[in-house]
Amino acid sequence: MPISRSANPRILGPLPWGPVTNTAVDPRTLVPLHPPRPLGQVGRRRKIGQPRAAKGQRGAEVGEACGAMHLPRALPLGPLGRQLTDTLAEASFPGPMTGFSNHESSMVGKWLELLTQIAPGIKRTAMMFNPDMSPYVRSYYLPFFETGARSLKVEPISAAVRSDSEIETVIASLGREPRGGLIIMPDTFLFAHRAPIISLAARNNVPTVFNGSLYVRDGGLLSYGPDNADVFYRAASDVDRILRGAKTAELPVQLPVKFEMALNTKTAKALGLEVPPSILLLADEVIE
Repeated sequence: MPISRSANPRILGPLPWGPVTNTAVDPRTLVPLHPPRPLGQVGRRRKIGQPRAAKGQRGAEVGEACGAMHLPRALPLGPLGRQLTDTLAEASFPGPMTGFSNHESSMVGKWLELLTQIAPGIKRTAMMFNPDMSPYVRSYYLPFFETGARSLKVEPISAAVRSDSEIETVIASLGREPRGGLIIMPDTFLFAHRAPIISLAARNNVPTVFNGSLYVRDGGLLSYGPDNADVFYRAASDVDRILRGAKTAELPVQLPVKFEMALNTKTAKALGLEVPPSILLLADEVIE
């Protein structure tokens, strides 16, 4: 998430973001230019819960740390992201704030479904996340993960990691016995560590489903997640409303409505997996 130049370093200090040290832009994440869409065409609207403030930090300071809050923000992730709740209750934010999220709890069921389709013998599946960077995972995703896994007769494993060594321990344990699978949650820490995750999954023969296509382009097996380009396009409609006089506090936070799938057939072959025709037909991007 870009931070405005006006953000107070004293406020950002306690948060796990820092210029140069752990904040960077991957040019592949930039949204490509396409012909403009007519404004005012937006998908269904649903509301989510409150943002999570750092310990001892006032809500208004979180708003200040995010920079100018008079326009919608797209893809609110990391420590400045919203606290997502199962009820998707009325949002209450410090100051005039609205935006678009790339989180949707129902994606957990799709990740599990895809994992059991491409690796039918899966018996254990770990959901990997960093609890410091993505604290909402336990409350927003974990209940759906556990319920969905049991319905597929798969043992659910909550895998909280904070370091490369912990990532290696989780993946090695899944590969120690056959029929282990892995789901990588939307998490900036895991995205930054995608190279060792992909390498370890291949080395330990662990089928892994990711939440974005960049993982698959880097050698990951399979991904399913929101179409981020569509999220940004939809954000433009709210910008238009605000410029026409709408109040940001009255605009609900919106969840993703368009999703995309990517598949790496080379990785599937290396893992000894036969890709079912249903996944091949549904994949928006196939890397061979």
